[in-house]
Amino acid sequence: MTEPFPLAPDESVRLATQVVAQRFSSPVAAWLGGSVVRGTATVLSDLDITVLLDGPPAPMRESLRVDGVPVELFVHTESSLAFYRAADQDRRQPTMQRLVGESVVLIDRDTRERAGA
Repeated sequence: MTEPFPLAPDESVRLATQVVAQRFSSPVAAWLGGSVVRGTATVLSDLDITVLLDGPPAPMRESLRVDGVPVELFVHTESSLAFYRAADQDRRQPTMQRLVGESVVLIDRDTRERAGA
């Protein structure tokens, strides 16, 4: 039997939100996706966090550990996100679409702004 991921779903969301807040001063949006959100994570899984920024340091990718938990950051601008979506579509493997489409929204600046936050 495979060992489960070390964090409960709500703890994963909390840690992912904390990572984004500590590393990026004004993200446009951020999502937690991958196996943790799908409920298929094991002890070998990581937190797959996609972050949308207005500009640098995006685009970039970074692997790190936070509180002993592996984290994979996929940091994009709107244009780099569109580039990878198109590349995924061309190769018929919707990796980016799944990563964002099957996710938990951590931050959404547009929604927060519309809500008056």
